[in-house]
Amino acid sequence: MTDSSRESRSRRSLRLVLGFAASWAAVGAGLHAHDLGRSESDVIARGAEVHVRLTLDLLEVDGIDRNGDLRVSYGELDEGIDRLYAIVKGHLTIQGAAPPVRTALERYTVSDDHVGRLDLLLTFDGSVSRLAITSTLHQVLRPSHEHLTRVSFDTMASARNAVLSATMSRAEFAQGSKSYPASAVLGLLAGAALACVAAVQFARRAFRR
Repeated sequence: MTDSSRESRSRRSLRLVLGFAASWAAVGAGLHAHDLGRSESDVIARGAEVHVRLTLDLLEVDGIDRNGDLRVSYGELDEGIDRLYAIVKGHLTIQGAAPPVRTALERYTVSDDHVGRLDLLLTFDGSVSRLAITSTLHQVLRPSHEHLTRVSFDTMASARNAVLSATMSRAEFAQGSKSYPASAVLGLLAGAALACVAAVQFARRAFRR
């Protein structure tokens, strides 16, 4: 085999391996990207208080975009916030051993012309060590709507994830329980890292031939 043939074969092999590694890396990155096809909530329980940050596409909510220009201004959100808050309270329920004794909307914002963010504070009778979250947002947004919730006790570093939809609308979380979804994410990221290392090692061997 000539030197030019070896070089051509090495380059083709390198492209294949690098393409495989890039695919793994894309999978890992996609797991952390925000998907506006669904809503998301970050839930942190600290003592008797549960802080919730809800993110959703405001264009999915009928009547929020009042002038129909596919953009939601602060004025439009101000006008529709009472209705939006009622939808959230009625279709995203968070309970401990009992329902919260008080729920408050602390602040709300809009970004990118259609991404709404609501910060909620739920207060319970006592310290919260278990949470049950139910989403029926698919009943008022669109039937295929999904809600990704990340729940932690004290810090988001130990968050557990669940995707709620029409087929599985409820998930339960307990302080100290293992995070199987998080383990799966770590496994995929580790696989991506190993694929990248293997690609580099293969490339080195190929060019040495």
